[in-house]
Amino acid sequence: VVRVYTGPDVQEIEYFRVFDRWGMLVYESFGLSPLSNGSSGWDGFTNGEECKPGVYTYSVNVLFKDGGEVMYQGDVTIVDSSN
Repeated sequence: VVRVYTGPDVQEIEYFRVFDRWGMLVYESFGLSPLSNGSSGWDGFTNGEECKPGVYTYSVNVLFKDGGEVMYQGDVTIVDSSN
């Protein structure tokens, strides 16, 4: 599971989105609470089906208590665990 971890200055995770290599949205969640053990996250499934191995990009928009806002981006790789 891919989770968003935050510090004490975070008010809210506005959104968490995951895209496949072609830019198609495979996961989206809004209004996540900043939890010390990580937010609820993406389990590697989309539309009830397990995603294929590959690189997926993510975008997370974080709102801070001081009114600041930062968008974080990166990637995560799903590997074939059947081998």
